[in-house]
Amino acid sequence: MALFSKILIFYVIGVNISFVIIWFISHEKTHIRLLSAFLVGITWP
Repeated sequence: MALFSKILIFYVIGVNISFVIIWFISHEKTHIRLLSAFLVGITWP
């Protein structure tokens, strides 16, 4: 497996973990929770 593939897999796992954490920490309406979890997930590094 190439280094790029390993980095991509690590990034996807990190996105999912941060998405779930922010989803459960946030106490807003559902669409705001989804938006904040998505934005944090894609910018986590």
